Order: sequence, then C-alpha cells, then structure tokens
Amino acid sequence: MTSSPRVAFQGAPGAFGEEAVLRWRADAQPEPRGTFAAVLDAVVHGEADAAVLPVENRIAGLVAEARAALGERATLLRVVGEVTQPIALCLLALPGATTATVRVVRSHPVALAQCGAFLRAHPDLVAEPWWDTAGAARDVARAGDPAVGALASRLAAERWGLVVLAAEVQDLADNWTRFVVVTRRAERADASDAASGEILPGAPGAGG
Repeated sequence: MTSSPRVAFQGAPGAFGEEAVLRWRADAQPEPRGTFAAVLDAVVHGEADAAVLPVENRIAGLVAEARAALGERATLLRVVGEVTQPIALCLLALPGATTATVRVVRSHPVALAQCGAFLRAHPDLVAEPWWDTAGAARDVARAGDPAVGALASRLAAERWGLVVLAAEVQDLADNWTRFVVVTRRAERADASDAASGEILPGAPGAGG
C-alpha cells in the first residue's frame, strides 16, 4: 500500500473510526463517509485505498449493520488488519450548557447501548439515535441549542467546539471496539473463497 493511504471510516471528523484509522496507520488520510455501506463502496470503487469498519463492541456486542455490509461485499474485499480502539464516551454540549440544561442526548445507537447505566441514572434525558457519534456532536454545535447534547469522544468535542459535561459515561471503563481493516481484492473471488471467517475474524480476548 502506498504511503499516506486514503482510509475510509463511517462518521464525521472526530469519530472513533477516525481514531481507529490513525491507530492503524499514523500516516493515513482519514476519509469520512456517512454509512457503513458507503465506507466499503469507497474501497470497491477505488475512492479509498482501505477502510476501517467496527464489527464488535465490548459492551454492545456485534455491530450487525457493519457486518451485514461486509458480508454483502465478501467477494470484493479482503481483511488485511485489525484494530482494537479504546472507547470513552462523554456527554458533550454547547459552551455554557450544564447537565441541568441538557434534555436530549444524541448518539449512534451502538454508543447509546454502551451508556445504559448513565441514561438510567438520568431519566430526564431523552436518548435520540443519531447516524454517528461525532456527527451528533457536529449537529449539536451547528444547532446551537443548549438543551441538546451528544455522547461522543473528547476528540469530537475538540473538533466541534463543545464542552465535556460528564466524562467516560460508558458502562465499562475498559470499553473497546474492534475494527477490521479491509482493502479491495485484486480479483473478484468466488463465493466459496470469500469465507466469513476471513471477512469477520474472531474477537480478541477479554483484555483486548
């Protein structure tokens, strides 16, 4: 692979996928895409050299939508690496907002599932599924409503000018998401050659 490869990830700048890209290759050029399918299609169509895709979270379990997208393109893609990215979710909001002013919190459904205890402890917070963690942070910043917050990373807070109202609100302190790194196959494989085990290798150990 060339130096400074273009690597697609799902989400807006500041997403955990972007962090996973740079954890895999510090010299990579992260390329944001809106959906898991779009991430993989960028590789299939030569718009990106590789992609990282989340396939499992320690708390929420398997990322079914991402796995389905991989399975649909099994004959076109191959797994070339794996990244285990630490996931620390924070409650983000506009500068000047407080936990008392926030009434709605947005994030990707998989991220919301990782913060069950926090949401149960704050029954006044209405959880709204959003297309992406960092995308939720971006949209909170753009909307300018102090009643709306996001569950996302500290990097997303920095990227979109938000403040951290509560740090590491995920259910487990040592939370992680496993990403696979995929590239395009040199030639289209037969269905029998595109084994699901190659596309979706086994999970890391409990300490992964």
